[in-house]
Amino acid sequence: MAIDTGIGISLTAVTTTQQAPLGQTVLQPAGTGGEGEKVWIYVRNIAGVALGAGALCRRAYTAVTLPPRLLATVIRTPAAAAACSQVTGVAQHAIPDQSYGWILRSGVGTVLVAAATAVGEGLVTTVGTAVGQADPAAAATNDSFGVALSLTLGAGSATAIIDCKG
Repeated sequence: MAIDTGIGISLTAVTTTQQAPLGQTVLQPAGTGGEGEKVWIYVRNIAGVALGAGALCRRAYTAVTLPPRLLATVIRTPAAAAACSQVTGVAQHAIPDQSYGWILRSGVGTVLVAAATAVGEGLVTTVGTAVGQADPAAAATNDSFGVALSLTLGAGSATAIIDCKG
């Protein structure tokens, strides 16, 4: 079943034409599953590749685009250093390159992790992490964008609660 935004655009809709203002956020009310509210942001993928489910996204900071605060064009987080505060959201379904769709900004969802992750462990971006993936935090005091809610024994998908600011 598609999730309705209340504005006539499904949160799972992916199109090659813009259907909503870039950067628009939508609050999905809490359901009966105990997962709480979710906030989604409407973006355009300009990563050069498809965003897969669980891929971490950040704004595309380039000199050839309008100021990043005005655009919600996203790419996968790089393998180079990227602060957790730069994570804009996490794709929850595939969004092909040059397409538009909604990514999860806060709430419970799926996150790709590059290493074994324990329940309750913070999720971070670190130097050398695979593109678009998170690492478990080295220490509980590390700045993170989310917390793992499921155990992974290696690289893969983890259920997590996230709160992205980028």
